[in-house]
This record gives sequence, C-alpha cells and structure tokens, in this order.
Amino acid sequence: MITLDNASNCGSMMGDLERLLEKMGVPFQAEGNRIRCFPHVINIAVKAALRELSASAPALTDAEDVPLIFEQNENDSNYEDALNSDVVAKCRSLVTACRASGQRREELQATIKEGNESKHYS
Repeated sequence: MITLDNASNCGSMMGDLERLLEKMGVPFQAEGNRIRCFPHVINIAVKAALRELSASAPALTDAEDVPLIFEQNENDSNYEDALNSDVVAKCRSLVTACRASGQRREELQATIKEGNESKHYS
C-alpha cells in the first residue's frame, strides 16, 4: 500500500508503477494499493462543509432589516461575516504570512504562549 494525497500526479505515478510492476510479473493495482492521506481527506471534507455552510447561510434579517437570529447585538454580525467569507482561504493566508517571516513566526509563538499561560484560550 502507498499513501498519497489526491494530486493528479500521484494518480499518474500509481498508473506508471502498475504498468512497470506488471511487466515484472508483480501483481499490483493502482487504485487497490493506494491509500488516500487521511489528513488530506479530512481537509477536503472540511473545506466542502464550510463552502456548504456559507452557501446555505440563512437570511439573518427579515424584509425590514430586523435580525431574525440575533437580538440587537452588534457583535453578532461577525457570525454573518464569517458565513459570507472564505474562512479556509483566510486561514491559509494567515499561515502563509506567518511562515514567510521569522519575526512573524516568533510573534505568533509568543502570542500563543501568552494566551496559554493566561488561560485566555481555555
């Protein structure tokens, strides 16, 4: 068994491997001997779920702009904003920005450490 992600080049490689092994008399099936990377499968499922959640977000106000779900709380608009944005893309952008700079990485680690020590994230 070979564990790979869902990239098309992995499928091509498995097909090539199947043909090479067949010529050598070794039984091998490209799909039968491939295990999809579980974290990658979970990532795909979460992205699909978030897209569906955003697409199916209910109207949060009625025809007169009166909140249907939230009571007169200005902070609750954050939920509506989150539903209407691409959360996964924003998280990826944040991770990319943090990884791109040693200083940002250090600042993020310090923020996480401080938050954990103060039990802010609990």
